Amino acid sequence: MCGRRDAPSVASSSPHIQRAARGRPREAGRQTGNTPRAIIRAFPTDAQGGCVLAVVWQFDVQDGAEDEFEKLHGADGAWTALSRRSRSFLGSSFLKDLATPGRYLLLEYWSEMMVYEKHLADFSDHVDELKARRTAMVKETVALGVFDALDVPERYGPTWSVRDGR
Repeated sequence: MCGRRDAPSVASSSPHIQRAARGRPREAGRQTGNTPRAIIRAFPTDAQGGCVLAVVWQFDVQDGAEDEFEKLHGADGAWTALSRRSRSFLGSSFLKDLATPGRYLLLEYWSEMMVYEKHLADFSDHVDELKARRTAMVKETVALGVFDALDVPERYGPTWSVRDGR
């Protein structure tokens, strides 16, 4: 089903995404939804033939909280460690805006939307705890969307969170 135009829409199959697709106004210091609103139907494949989805978030971090925020979402941070517990998590890219202080993008790469949704449900207590920590550090969280990862880099190097065995 990967990459086929006739594949069922993720939006129609996921209650999490159906709620988020209705959209909510942005709120300061709060997340705009459980999952991003933009849903793409056809999924690409990576070099190994699997689907790759990119879940993209933007964060506007409070002055003085940047170091703590970077530790939470960095390659060795608690958020990434929790995501690694899922077989569908492929890695992440964590970007800091050079032009706008305190603005970050987090791109999480997942092979299966259903497993991503199950991961959020199975670890909801941990996810909620990490979101609460993050909320204390951010002015605004914006779910930018779920995207097809069209040109997927090798899973090595600085753009991917590297599993260090911890």
